[in-house]
Amino acid sequence: MRDVIPSEMPDDLISGRVIVTVEAADPGAARALADRVARRLADAGSTVFRASVRDFVSGCELDHPFLVSALVSPFRAGEPFALRGSRPDGDVLFDPLWTSAPGDACLVLDACLVLDVEPLGAVIDPAI
Repeated sequence: MRDVIPSEMPDDLISGRVIVTVEAADPGAARALADRVARRLADAGSTVFRASVRDFVSGCELDHPFLVSALVSPFRAGEPFALRGSRPDGDVLFDPLWTSAPGDACLVLDACLVLDVEPLGAVIDPAI
């Protein structure tokens, strides 16, 4: 897997809130690449939040409306958001930990391709 984030990014490359979704067939590969992307963005001076779509499930399936309403939409709107919405066993957290971010923050999500996630932001394919 080659490095898909340039080592030297111009200061004006990213402005405002940004969501990056890293997808892969293997959840471990998606998580590892998302961690690398998050580190690179943080090293470039961005405030970065990491989340996984696997933390927004109901039972054993992705709860896309929950992911959007608890994380994606509030993050985009500058409102408090939840980075984790369910436990590993799939039970929904009724009182998730809410956080907020500055106006120029980045949210990096990892997703497994088999979850068939609708695009939520820029997509970096680890196969590139």
